Amino acid sequence: MAPQAFQLLCMGDLAFMENVRSYDPALPSARLVTGNVEIVISNDPGPPAEKLVHLLAGNDTAEAYGDLDLDVVTLANNHSVDYGTTGLSGTISALQEQGLQVVGAGENIEAARTPVITGAAGPTVGFVGISCVVPPGFAASTIRPGIWAIRVRSYLESETSNEQPGAAPFVHTIGEKKDIDCLKAELATLREKVDVTVMHVHWGVPPPWQTPFQGPLATYQRQLITDLGEVRPNVVIGHHPHVLHGVEWIENTLVMYSLGHLVFQPWGSKYATSPDELILGKAEDMGAAALHPPYESLEDERNWDGCVSVVNLETNSDNGLIRATKCSIYPYEIERASGLGFPATDPVRATAILNQVTEHTKCLSDNVSVEYETHDSRLVAVLSPRLRS
Repeated sequence: MAPQAFQLLCMGDLAFMENVRSYDPALPSARLVTGNVEIVISNDPGPPAEKLVHLLAGNDTAEAYGDLDLDVVTLANNHSVDYGTTGLSGTISALQEQGLQVVGAGENIEAARTPVITGAAGPTVGFVGISCVVPPGFAASTIRPGIWAIRVRSYLESETSNEQPGAAPFVHTIGEKKDIDCLKAELATLREKVDVTVMHVHWGVPPPWQTPFQGPLATYQRQLITDLGEVRPNVVIGHHPHVLHGVEWIENTLVMYSLGHLVFQPWGSKYATSPDELILGKAEDMGAAALHPPYESLEDERNWDGCVSVVNLETNSDNGLIRATKCSIYPYEIERASGLGFPATDPVRATAILNQVTEHTKCLSDNVSVEYETHDSRLVAVLSPRLRS
């Protein structure tokens, strides 16, 4: 039998505020397309949750996701229940009416954990979606709609010599064992049914909440993938920080820690003068819950740099298993007025965007090969596991 191979097009966060039928991001071609929808889609939502940021758009915006030719999307994130379970169910229905399949959220925990299995790529591919970013009331349960939550505990370590009083503490984080054990069981069952497993994970720390000495990743992130052991997915697609992070292979698992966003219209100046307006503009109506905590501005210059990733999956001739052999990062620049991402055609800008991914990748591991190539007149970073002698 000839080796099976196919491409998976991966996007990070997606949030339309209007039905942009003329939007053409010139996406690279792939057999399957997947991403994270991070906004409530409903003309009749419930009341807003008591949290910092709320994202809402009308039902007509669902067509914009259909126009991106998305096959599978995750709703396991910190905005899907911004307007209660009514808003969540409306979002699911609106996307399904466009032919999109949804993972990571549902009418109860069983539905939220239910994978999407598709054979459209040739091999069977199973998708799941989890979120480590879980506002109160967002986690699905046996009796409550919501998202598939992997809870994370935090522990603070202070500078103890008293040589630097007032120094920021180091934040240690670790995934809840019970939640990880459940995830492992679900992945083990899924692996028996499909050739390839893909996991969306909403995680990480956006720049305003980071301290320089901790680096881009929270400590639980790499540990979570390691803890999955033999049931690790073939591909892990990370999002939430709204900036680009690195890529590594943990054994045969490709982990893309953050693909940033391709479309995030709530931050476009047409809809908000700045990302901070999403919070500060609601303080009077929402009360103290909407006030920004004592951190810096939400906006970071890197918020306007985006990408999409094309992952190549091929059959290993030694064992017959399919694995990710490389991923190609296509740089996009986010238009500040509209919040829409377009191909970064200027070589200087494209290189700067790609460097964010590749420099973080080199900090993570020396086992990843990085090459810059030109595909269809576009500069692309191609990352692949480095072969050991």
